[in-house]
Amino acid sequence: MRKDGTKAEIAVGDADGDPVFMISDILPHLGKDQEKKKLSEFFPAEDLDVFAWTLDDKKEGLVKHLKKKYRISEDDLMSAELEIVPAGKPREVGLDRSLIAGYGHDDRVCSYAALSALLDAAKGKPSVTAAILMCDKEEIGSMGSTGMQSSFFENTVAEMIERQERSPRDIMVRRALEKSSMLSADVTAVADPHFPDVDSTGNSAAFHKGPCASKYTGGTSKGGASDCSPEFVAEIRRIMDGNGVKWQMAELGRMEKGGGGTISQYMARFGMRVLDFGTPLLNMHAPWELASKTDCHETYKAYSAYLRD
Repeated sequence: MRKDGTKAEIAVGDADGDPVFMISDILPHLGKDQEKKKLSEFFPAEDLDVFAWTLDDKKEGLVKHLKKKYRISEDDLMSAELEIVPAGKPREVGLDRSLIAGYGHDDRVCSYAALSALLDAAKGKPSVTAAILMCDKEEIGSMGSTGMQSSFFENTVAEMIERQERSPRDIMVRRALEKSSMLSADVTAVADPHFPDVDSTGNSAAFHKGPCASKYTGGTSKGGASDCSPEFVAEIRRIMDGNGVKWQMAELGRMEKGGGGTISQYMARFGMRVLDFGTPLLNMHAPWELASKTDCHETYKAYSAYLRD
């Protein structure tokens, strides 16, 4: 954002022929000290600078380029949100082309399916209010004004009730939230044959079996989790099976080995019925994540059935 309030949209690396940026790595011939470090120490954040301009007039040349191409100054970078992400288009994986490799499946794969399902549900005019809520900052605790711990959703419900009631009261918002239900559209982990010691034997997700329901998430069993009621799990089972959706139920790895949480706990605090239900992934949080085409399609079918029924 420029100081005058105008915006510069910058995307480098998306189009064919675009340049990309690189982060250097030490060659193995000189990496003996590196080999002794723990993984958490191997890539210091301050050393992850990218090659963006290497000609003699490094800073001056880069600043001139930004001013000429994007009409931004060096000072404008103070009010910028620029992120370095893996460059490259999604690719089909395997000779059977059954998987999709791409950056950021978590959670774009669920968001796209949910948006498509909502647009379809709107055509049928559902009998109750149907909505999807996309928020960010989940990986840093869902903080900030755009995270799930903000009051955005509560305020939105209050605005809707204010437009329907002549004298809205706070208790109406609380009752509306408590009577609502939600599928927390977040991904889960596919069992990796290379790391069998971290999988929950018999309780891990697999490719091509559809989206995965998790009654509870959390670290080392249920730490920081939202535990869904059996009544709502049964209701979701009826909806999925009644609409011919292929789905599975699993845990996120072996209990003693870690685990993970989602935003479901922040909605469950309203008394809302919430179940984690999303697409299984391999290579989660890696530069290239893997998703099954079958699972992507069945995720869309699952969200459609939920919003419709």
